[in-house]
Amino acid sequence: MIAKSTCKNIVSYGKSLTGVFLFAFALNIIIVPHELFSGTITGIAQIIESLITSYAPIQMPESFSLTGPALLMINIPLLTLALRVTNINFLIKNIICVAFVSLSMSFIPIPMEPIIYDLLTASIVGGAIAGFGIGFTLRSGGSGGGSDLVGIYCSVKYPNFTVGRVTL
Repeated sequence: MIAKSTCKNIVSYGKSLTGVFLFAFALNIIIVPHELFSGTITGIAQIIESLITSYAPIQMPESFSLTGPALLMINIPLLTLALRVTNINFLIKNIICVAFVSLSMSFIPIPMEPIIYDLLTASIVGGAIAGFGIGFTLRSGGSGGGSDLVGIYCSVKYPNFTVGRVTL
C-alpha cells in the first residue's frame, strides 16, 4: 500500500511535468513555426540557438532544437539562487521540471509549416496554452525555471513581490 503522502507527491510531480510539457508543446508546435520568440529566459535561449545555428558551422538534425540545452545551462545558476530561499525538496522538483522542459523543447518536433496560419491567432493560442502550462506547474509547487525561479526567490525574500509581478 502506497502512503498517502507518497501518492500526493506523485500527483504533484505529475501535474508539474504536465504543465511544463504543455509549455514546451505550445512553444514548439504553435509559436516557433512562425519564427516568433518567447519572452524572458526561454526567449534568451531561443536567441542563443538562433545565433549558434546562423553563425556557427554546426549542423543539427532537423528534429532537434538547441533551445532546450541552452535553457538548461541558463537555469543552473537560477536553481542555485532558488536554493537559498527554498528547501531541498523544492529544488529537486524544479531540477526535474527544468530537465523535463529542456528535453521536451529539444525533442518535440517543430513543424515545417505552422498549424495555425494566422500569426495573431497563433500568438494568442500558443500564449494561452503556454501560460496555462506554466500556471499549472506553479500551482502544483514546481516551476519551469527561468523567470519563475527569480520570481519565487523575490516573493520569498521580499513579501510584497509575487511571481507574476516579477514575470511582468
